[in-house]
Amino acid sequence: MITIIQGEDKDITIRLNNESTQDPFDLAGLTEAEVCFDNQDRSQTSVLLSAPTANGSQLSVQDATLGKLTLILGDADTSLFEVTKNETMEITLDFGSDRRKVLIPNAYEVLASKC
Repeated sequence: MITIIQGEDKDITIRLNNESTQDPFDLAGLTEAEVCFDNQDRSQTSVLLSAPTANGSQLSVQDATLGKLTLILGDADTSLFEVTKNETMEITLDFGSDRRKVLIPNAYEVLASKC
């Protein structure tokens, strides 16, 4: 499980595997990807492959054949995140007109900062 503390910068490597075979998920041809986080005010922070957030968080393909994405979260974005435990990470993957959703149960938690 990934632990994110509100207000910290966090770099996360996400490895996607095929559910049935456990082979790496092939990201060749990926045109867009999105990871969303719930914020304290009930809005969402959406991190896209195509453009960083206004606060600099970004998503990139680290290795398409091995199904690896890199998610870089900036402190200004994580400070907005809702405190949560055992959260499912939802990743939307677009391959042109083909859209897939990947759910990773118990992927992360967000802890309140003490300082």
